[in-house]
Amino acid sequence: SMSPVDGIITSEYGLVNEAIVTGESRSIRKVAGESILSGSVNLGESIQVTVTNIGKSTLVSQIAESVRSG
Repeated sequence: SMSPVDGIITSEYGLVNEAIVTGESRSIRKVAGESILSGSVNLGESIQVTVTNIGKSTLVSQIAESVRSG
């Protein structure tokens, strides 16, 4: 499933695809303490995340706003 928030992984690890932000199609193994970006797709088991940004505060929203405003 796709992450709607930016956050820090608190699970032991997770396998995610961050192509929406990075353009990289390969999956990335994230471990506890590493960040996850909104729009990232979880490719493995459920992971736990401590939320750091939601809505217009997420990196993806800030990039989209920057593109819109030129």
